[in-house]
Amino acid sequence: GSISLRIYTPETKQEGLLPVLLYFHGGGWLYSGIEAVDRAVRLIANEAQVIVISVEYRLAPEWPWPAANDDGETAFLWARANARSFGGDPESVAVGGDSAGGNISMSISQRQIAAGRPTPLYQLLYYTAIDFSPHYESSKLFAQGYSLDMTFRDFMMSVVYPNPGMAERAVKEIKSVKMEKMPASIVVTAGFDMLRDPGQSLARRMEKAGTAVTYLNYPTLIHGFLQWS
Repeated sequence: GSISLRIYTPETKQEGLLPVLLYFHGGGWLYSGIEAVDRAVRLIANEAQVIVISVEYRLAPEWPWPAANDDGETAFLWARANARSFGGDPESVAVGGDSAGGNISMSISQRQIAAGRPTPLYQLLYYTAIDFSPHYESSKLFAQGYSLDMTFRDFMMSVVYPNPGMAERAVKEIKSVKMEKMPASIVVTAGFDMLRDPGQSLARRMEKAGTAVTYLNYPTLIHGFLQWS
């Protein structure tokens, strides 16, 4: 497999080096890609005045976990090393994504903390898949009929984490992160989404640890709302 990148610059670019955001699409590590999030990342580039690098990472079933997370870290390290070549500030490289892409972003930060390397400057986390437990209240309320559902969750888990212990290790990688060392983050949830409560819990953990976090819940929306931008 290979990693593909598409670089977006703001339509009205300011002078000097711009912050960089690596963006990882959602899709349960199974589908979607650069084209699917094209409109959303264009909007982010223009509104935030950042260079967005949209990343096409390897997908299951051909490439189960942790291939996508490995690709995410590779893309982040490449961006830090090469930012100046496309007008980016190598000291201002952030990560972000929606659903699975948010998970990949957090994995990148966790790996940099573990290795003693500079973390991303910040994280932009839309309805992030950080905990697959069915025991959250939102998981029970929105198990069927609200875009992401329990049927897809169960199918995804069996394909992305095909071997015994894989899913547990994946969850542990995210849950074991030292929250006080995590980058400043924007955590976004949707009101009618199975992943609402774990996202809210993540924001609370960050806040409790002293990490700068902005939590935004859009109460009338469902999982995947970025695709309607």
